[in-house]
Amino acid sequence: METRAAVTESKGAPFAIQEIALGELRADGVLVRVSAAGICHTDLIVRDQWRPVPMPVVLGHEGAGVVEAVGKAILKVAPGGRVAMSYGSCGMCANCEAARPWVCHEFPVRNFGGTRPDGSTALSRGGQPITRISSVSRASRRTRSRLSATSPRWTHQYAGGRGARLVAGVQTGAGTVLNALRPEAGTSIAIFGTGSVGLAAVMAARVAGCTTIIGIDVQPARLIRAEELGATVVVNGNSVDAVKRSSTQPPVWAWTSASTRRDLRGSWPKRSTAQPAAAPAR
Repeated sequence: METRAAVTESKGAPFAIQEIALGELRADGVLVRVSAAGICHTDLIVRDQWRPVPMPVVLGHEGAGVVEAVGKAILKVAPGGRVAMSYGSCGMCANCEAARPWVCHEFPVRNFGGTRPDGSTALSRGGQPITRISSVSRASRRTRSRLSATSPRWTHQYAGGRGARLVAGVQTGAGTVLNALRPEAGTSIAIFGTGSVGLAAVMAARVAGCTTIIGIDVQPARLIRAEELGATVVVNGNSVDAVKRSSTQPPVWAWTSASTRRDLRGSWPKRSTAQPAAAPAR
């Protein structure tokens, strides 16, 4: 089967829309017509080879679409079903059995190995293999996915862009707050960075019952959205030293990126900090 995809040829190369071939559908596979796909920081660091994956590669690990066909071993989804696609996991290791697929024993191989666990790939061009990430490449018109990377629990309104955004940004930000930090109701939290992941953390903090939710960013538009979604205080880091300002009344919890974590720990030695963690909201 032929399809179109955004192919990255080499380190730092632009995404180029090309015709590629999809291999035969396997017994544990799902063929999905992709209606929306996202590119996030994880895809960019693969493109730039901070996390080396063999190239050429089709990136994209956030996607939603409609099932067109399923392998003979698939029982949970059927053609016509609307699905969202996320990271891959084996479904059989101790962590997967304990409903913790984000720490699957085979997570690195299945999501950053570039191929299936057996070394094959469903994508090719001119007879030459093309790799992918996260068990399935979303940046293509059609894609083949294992069921473990596909969630069937989506209604019509989430079959497009909304579903794609929920897959990575929302589950990472919300999951870090709800499943890793687990702040108690009535406590305070500072969230450094209010992009899609940080905004999900803001909403999760509100769900958790935090009474003071501090959103910190350097882009005014993001801070406005943070207030709309539940931040009780916003700080523009370009005009205010957010760490020093917060240190006068330090929050009980801090959600931050790797680039600021060291500063936070130095300023709030007795407080708890967390980076975006692979602990998605369920």
